[in-house]
Amino acid sequence: MRSGPQGGHDRVITGISDDSRAVRPGDLYVALPGHHAHGLEFEAEAATHGAVAVLSDRPSRLLPTFVVDRPREVVGPLASWILGHPPTTCRSTASPAPTARRARPISSTPHSRPPAW
Repeated sequence: MRSGPQGGHDRVITGISDDSRAVRPGDLYVALPGHHAHGLEFEAEAATHGAVAVLSDRPSRLLPTFVVDRPREVVGPLASWILGHPPTTCRSTASPAPTARRARPISSTPHSRPPAW
């Protein structure tokens, strides 16, 4: 995704973050309104860390801004698009702790065998 003024320098958006401290160069900074503070209060920190644009409900003073009425509603689909539609499933490779016991289902049939785990 590219942003920038017409006739100006293009900015390539390569990632997305709603935490100004975790922004990496090329990220779109998502500045959401909160109960105690608005994300735009941290736009300078996001810019220092390399944010190239902002998504918010009001304009940024420092960076090009995608202004939308309800940023929380668009951030999920937008993040998916920016990150190349990551998979919607997750595979776990963790194994249970050696001391963990596996629960066995209670059977209503007296002659059924427990599952072979």
